[in-house]
Amino acid sequence: LGVEVKRVFLCYRGVAIVREPGACFDNIVISLAGPVLNLVVALLLWPLLPTFALANLIMGVVNLLPMKHTDGDRVLDCFNTMKQIRHKRMCAEHYYNGAK
Repeated sequence: LGVEVKRVFLCYRGVAIVREPGACFDNIVISLAGPVLNLVVALLLWPLLPTFALANLIMGVVNLLPMKHTDGDRVLDCFNTMKQIRHKRMCAEHYYNGAK
């Protein structure tokens, strides 16, 4: 996706990543990658390691919730940003078309 990762480190919330800001779509894909992987691991390992699969299922679902510092919050922020950009474009088009 072309988004450069500048630093990866551990903090009191777990693993943290510092990266350059990318486009909204890129940020959505990056933010959904972790929780989706947790859900896939949970589905694949459920018959073999149900406790490990349950832990991955819980992590994936909780990380998708739109709470502060979660991937779900980042995805929601990106959707809101895209909505604001679309709204500004529509207003600008309306203004310029109405001014003629």
